[in-house]
Amino acid sequence: MTQLFISNLKIMYRNRQTAFWALFFPLLLVTVFGLFNMNEYSKSKIGILDLAQNESSSRLINELNKVQGWNLFIEDEPNTLQNKLESGALEYAIYIPKDFSNTEPFINIQYASANDVGHQVIAATTRDTIQRLINPNYTVTTIENSINKEPTNYFDNVLLGIIGLAITVNSVISVTIQLSTYRNQKILKRLLATPLPIWKFFFCEILAHLVLVLVQTTIILAVGSFVFDANIYGNLLYIYIIVVIGTIVFINIGFILSAWANSPAAGSGLGNAVIFPMIFLSGTFFPAEYLPWPLPLLSAIMPLTPMLNGLREVALSQMSLVDIWPSLLVLLVWIILSGVIANRVFKFN
Repeated sequence: MTQLFISNLKIMYRNRQTAFWALFFPLLLVTVFGLFNMNEYSKSKIGILDLAQNESSSRLINELNKVQGWNLFIEDEPNTLQNKLESGALEYAIYIPKDFSNTEPFINIQYASANDVGHQVIAATTRDTIQRLINPNYTVTTIENSINKEPTNYFDNVLLGIIGLAITVNSVISVTIQLSTYRNQKILKRLLATPLPIWKFFFCEILAHLVLVLVQTTIILAVGSFVFDANIYGNLLYIYIIVVIGTIVFINIGFILSAWANSPAAGSGLGNAVIFPMIFLSGTFFPAEYLPWPLPLLSAIMPLTPMLNGLREVALSQMSLVDIWPSLLVLLVWIILSGVIANRVFKFN
C-alpha cells in the first residue's frame, strides 16, 4: 500500500504542469477574492451636488460623508450626476439647492434604485443630519423623485455575468482540453495526411462551440427570466450578436493555450488559471471599481470586460449596437490579435 501511494505521488510529480496548476489555482482564487473591497461594495453609492456652496452646505456634506454605509461622491456638474445616475454608477443623487441655508433647509433627492426601504433610509438620514446640524425644530422637506429608468437589480447584472462565465468556460477550457487531447492522441497530425482541408475541421470545431454557447445563453436567459424574474429589456438579437463576437475571442484564446498544454489535465489547469481571474476582475459578479488600483485598469483591457459591458448596456439599458460601439470595437481588436497569435503559436505535433 505504501509503495503504491509513493508511486502515485511520483506519477503526479512527473506531470509538472498538472501539479503546478493544482497547487497554484486555489491560491489564485484566494488572492482574487481577497483583492475585492467588499466593505465598499455593500455601501450605497450616492452622488451629491452642492449648488449652495456656503458654510451650511459644506457642514452638511462633511456630516453625510461620515455616515456608515454611504459611499459619497462629490459632483460639480448636474449633467455628470444625472448621467451617472442613469447609467447605474450611482444609486442616489442629493441636490443641495442654491438657497440652502439655516432658514431654508430644503433638499432634493433623486434615486435610480428600486429599493423603497433604501429610499426611506436615505431621506430620513439626510433629514436627521440637517436637523441635528441646523435646528432640531425645523421641519426639513425632501423631494424624492426617480429617474425614468427601468428597474434592475443585482441578480439582473449577475445573470448576464453568468452568460460570460459560461462562454469563457465553454470556449477556453473546453477548446484547450479538446485540442490538447487531439494532439496527444496524434489526431491533429493524422488530419494533415487526410484529404480533408484542415480549415474545414477547425471551422466545424468553432461552429459547434458557437452553437453550444447560443444554447447555453438561451437557457440561462430563460431560466433567469421565467423562474427567477430577472429583468431583460433589450433586443435579444443584439444580445446574441455580442455573445457570438465574444465567443470567437475566447475560442481563439483556447487555441493559444492549447499550444502550451502538454496534456488535457494541464490544459484544464492552464485554462482555469487564465479565465477565473478574468471572470472576477472583469466585473462578472462584483464591479471592478472595488478592486485596488491599478487592477481596474487591467480589467478594462480584458476581453470579458467589454463583452459584459455590452451585454448589460443592451439587456438592461436597452441600448443598440451603435450605442455600444466602443465595446464592440475592443472585442473586434481582440479577435484580430488573438487570431494572429493563435495562428502563429498553434502546433499540430
